[in-house]
Amino acid sequence: MTRLSPLELALGKLFGAPILMYFVCLCLMPLSIFAAMFAHSKFFFFLAAYVVLLVASITFHALGLLMSVLSIRGSQTGAIILILLLIWISSYGGGISSSTVFRLGSLGPFFAPQLVSQTTWNPRELEKHFNYNGVSYEYNGGMTDVLFGKHVHHFPVLLVLDVLLALWFFIAIVRNIKRDPAEYELYSPAQSLGLALFLNVVFLAFFNWRHDGDVDGAAFLLSLNMGVFIVLGLALLRNRERMRRIVRMRVGAPRWLDKCWPSPLLFVATLGAGAFVALGAVLSRAPGQASNLSFLIFRVLFFALWIVRDQQYLQWMSLRNGRNPLVMGVLYLVIFYVCSGTVLTAFDCFVRERIAFTAFFMPTPVYWLDPVSWMERPAIWIAAYLAQLALIAFFVHLQRQQLVELTAHSDSPTLAKQLAS
Repeated sequence: MTRLSPLELALGKLFGAPILMYFVCLCLMPLSIFAAMFAHSKFFFFLAAYVVLLVASITFHALGLLMSVLSIRGSQTGAIILILLLIWISSYGGGISSSTVFRLGSLGPFFAPQLVSQTTWNPRELEKHFNYNGVSYEYNGGMTDVLFGKHVHHFPVLLVLDVLLALWFFIAIVRNIKRDPAEYELYSPAQSLGLALFLNVVFLAFFNWRHDGDVDGAAFLLSLNMGVFIVLGLALLRNRERMRRIVRMRVGAPRWLDKCWPSPLLFVATLGAGAFVALGAVLSRAPGQASNLSFLIFRVLFFALWIVRDQQYLQWMSLRNGRNPLVMGVLYLVIFYVCSGTVLTAFDCFVRERIAFTAFFMPTPVYWLDPVSWMERPAIWIAAYLAQLALIAFFVHLQRQQLVELTAHSDSPTLAKQLAS
């Protein structure tokens, strides 16, 4: 076991392993300078291109190191394919900004060649307008972004976002680099809330509300948050050994949070993220357009209950005795959704007249809850909401029983009695 602290070990691995690549880049710099002078490139754009290359490379190196720390044996090939896919996706951006969902350019290191050929920092001079079939479009070549409605150059946006992403990756590396795989915890609860808040601010900052109506845009952002909170929820789950150790360390202290973990944290986080989405939808609506705020709130509430329901089920499954209980829990959940979707489709429930019945099983209110659907079957919608609350309470009860079983043979004879009460 190394005597280095987690911070020192993480810094060593982050800058030690790819040091040869940085050295090769340094050796090629004279050739790049000669090429830039021959092409009459401006010095500050040439320098900015190297800054982009360095910062974006460090960000992806941090992501690769995090995936290396967390990946299990035999999954390295999948991790490599995933990070290459992310590099390819992050390299896309810009173009016809008025027709894209996010008015944000590339976040990868391949933005550097685009930047070195530029001649101005003024974002308005980089935009070109044209009409096609009577529709006005705005082309910017990926060099300008729209940040909360303001046109800004992409270079500072890329630097800020890549640095912040690298910091989030680095925090997770430092937390887990010296831990046993059974004790991995990607982020603390407070850090998980901070990460969810950060991602939602980024989503709202660059989202193009004019690309869709406000309700469709809200559904799209809630869909993105589904992915965010599914990943964060899985990261917050505690296995049997971790939960047993936490409960034993809190003898004599309030442990209501352990009995219903992670429901309170996820409920607050999902409501907060949904509130951001609803606020953005209301503030960005066109003049004279109805906001449907009450139904946006209903959508956000169901989104929060649905996330909490599934994560609470997976937490209970994680505490069960057996081989790979979490994997089995995810498998059962996938089977549940496939079977539910098949049966509901067979009975033609995905139509406006019957869509309310699907809310008992699937997160359809996030997409299809509107005034017309609500007025047709209000009692069914309300029953679906109450059913989610009942299922959450049921899984909390099962988790409480599992905690009693975990501590039945504890060294503390009163621990199981305290949990049972």
